[in-house]
Amino acid sequence: MTPTVSIEGSHLRIAPFGSEGQSLLMSVDEWRVLSRTVDAVIDDGYVSYDEAAARLGVHRSTLTDWIAQGRLQKCLIAGRGYVTAKSLKSVEQERNASERVRPASIVTIEEPRSKSASWRPAAGNAGPPAGTPIMLSAEALTLVRALTREDTATEPRRFPVDPAQAAHPGMYSWWGDDEARAVLGEEVGMELPRLLYAGQAGATKWPSGTKSAATLGSRIGTQHIKGNARSSTFRLTISSLLSTRLSLVPIAGGKLDPASNALISEWIADHLRVVIAPFDDRDALRRLEEEVVTHLNPPLNLEHCPPTEARARISRRRRDFGR
Repeated sequence: MTPTVSIEGSHLRIAPFGSEGQSLLMSVDEWRVLSRTVDAVIDDGYVSYDEAAARLGVHRSTLTDWIAQGRLQKCLIAGRGYVTAKSLKSVEQERNASERVRPASIVTIEEPRSKSASWRPAAGNAGPPAGTPIMLSAEALTLVRALTREDTATEPRRFPVDPAQAAHPGMYSWWGDDEARAVLGEEVGMELPRLLYAGQAGATKWPSGTKSAATLGSRIGTQHIKGNARSSTFRLTISSLLSTRLSLVPIAGGKLDPASNALISEWIADHLRVVIAPFDDRDALRRLEEEVVTHLNPPLNLEHCPPTEARARISRRRRDFGR
C-alpha cells in the first residue's frame, strides 16, 4: 500500500507507516535531514546501472553479464537498479591493471624493426609498435588479418555489399577518413589511426550461455549505421564526442532527438567505413573479441584495452552525455 504524506503545521505525517499500519509524525526539518542522509548513503554506496556502464565503458548487456558472473553486486532501490560502489571500484581496478591473462593456446608473432627506431603512431597503424611480441590464438590471428584489410572496407550507404557474408555472426572494424580522424582526434586529444573501433556481433553470453541471434548485418545495419546513441557503445561514443560540435540534442532514455540522430547517421555515412569478418562459432566469439581488441587496441574501444588519457576523456563524455 502506498503511504500518503500530509503537512500538519511544521510537521508531516506519513500514513500508513510500517507493517502495522501506524502513522509517523516528524518535523519537516527532521525529514529534510533524513532525506539528505538517505540520498548521501545511496550516492556514496551505490551507482546506477547507466552510470556504472558509462564509467566502465561497456554496454548495458555487458554490465548484466558481469552481474550474473558475480563481478558486480546489484541492488534494487525504489525499483531502480544499482550496483554497489565497492564492487564497481573493484572491477575498475581490475580493468586498469597492467597484467592480462593470455589464452592457453597461442601463437607468438614478433615483427622485426630497427633497434634504433623509436615508434610513433603512424596514420594507418592500428596495433602495437613493431617488434612487440604479440600473443594470439590461431583463430584470433585470422580475424586480425581480416579486420585490418582496409581495402575491403565498405561505405555505410552501400552496406552490406555481400548480404550472405553479413548474415553470419563475427567481428567488424570501423575505419575513419582524414576528417573523421582529425575531428575525433581533437575531441580525445590524440592523433588517431585509421582503424578506430572493433567489436563483435552474435556472441553467446557467458556464463549464462544465452544464445544471440544477432548477425553482422543486424548489428552494423540497424544499430551502428542507423540506430540511436542507446543502441550500441560505438554509436554512443560517436554521438558523445560530436555532441557539442554538431549541437546535438539528447532526450530521455540516452537517445538523441530525431534531427540530431539523423546528423550522426549522416556523419557516419560520410566519414566512416566498415570491414566485416564472419565467424560462425558464436560460443567462442566473445573470447576471441577480447584477444583481437586487446591486440588491435583501437583508440575508441574502452573494454579490453589499457587505460589512456584519451579513453578517460571518452568515458567522461559518455558519462555526461544527455545530462
